[in-house]
Amino acid sequence: MELVQKSAGVLLVASAAALLVKKSNPELGFLISVGTVCALLLAVLPGVEGIRTLRDTLEGSFGVRAELLLPVLKCAAISVCARLCADLCREAGLVAAATGAELTGAICAMGAALPLVRAMLETVGGMI
Repeated sequence: MELVQKSAGVLLVASAAALLVKKSNPELGFLISVGTVCALLLAVLPGVEGIRTLRDTLEGSFGVRAELLLPVLKCAAISVCARLCADLCREAGLVAAATGAELTGAICAMGAALPLVRAMLETVGGMI
């Protein structure tokens, strides 16, 4: 919770700075936004360890196979990355590139989910 509050504060300050600078120097406003995103990503990077711990717990304690869990995690990561790229493109005024980033993310997420679909079909096929 503390990280969310700090992130909100950093985002408010960075947004105000970017808005102040954007009229006279749009490039600098964009760089402030990109720098803020990079700093926040670095701040949340240690949280990835919690996701690994959850994955290990689900695999060990509940018998969830990695081939069922990893596609879900990959799809979530792809979604976050695609959304981030699309938002940065929109802020830079590149609406078509933003749409391309979203489309690419959707296609990659579908590809990452294929092993999950395959495992589901095998399970259903085994029941029949």
